[in-house]
Amino acid sequence: MAGSLVLIDEDNPTSEVSSVTLTGITSDFDVYKLLVSGYSHDTLQSLYIRVTNGGTVRDAANYEYGHDYIKQDTTSTTFYDTSATAIPVTTTVGNAAADEGFAEIFLFNFSNSSEYSQINVDSVYSNITAVPYSLNGSGAYMVAEANDGVHLFGNNSAIFTGSFKLYGLKK
Repeated sequence: MAGSLVLIDEDNPTSEVSSVTLTGITSDFDVYKLLVSGYSHDTLQSLYIRVTNGGTVRDAANYEYGHDYIKQDTTSTTFYDTSATAIPVTTTVGNAAADEGFAEIFLFNFSNSSEYSQINVDSVYSNITAVPYSLNGSGAYMVAEANDGVHLFGNNSAIFTGSFKLYGLKK
């Protein structure tokens, strides 16, 4: 499988930012993979994802998702939304030394104008007490159109740092 990932776009902000947009999704690949590493917020906040079309962020309530939130120290939960304005990538991650998140996100059907753009999320992170958490699930942008990228942002205008890399998976 050597060489099966092709780097399409990346952003490695050296100072805190309020959002990251990665573009370059075309019909060259059927599946794209987004890796988020070393992600942390300035306050206790969550990371969300939206699609872009022609560079414009799609922020209307056209997203649906269902996630399992697995917590080592307490009861795990399942949550969903059928009219969301974005899809969660993590739940609360903060700025303490132990607060750091990682995510592997697969993007399907993005360049297909007759399908919904599908997003599968697997993320792990720890909080200030170094307790591990996991968020696993999937969602979709429920408008059939070709999309060319993703937009990641923190809720409540939070600022964050991390490494964000978008890859195409070779056919």
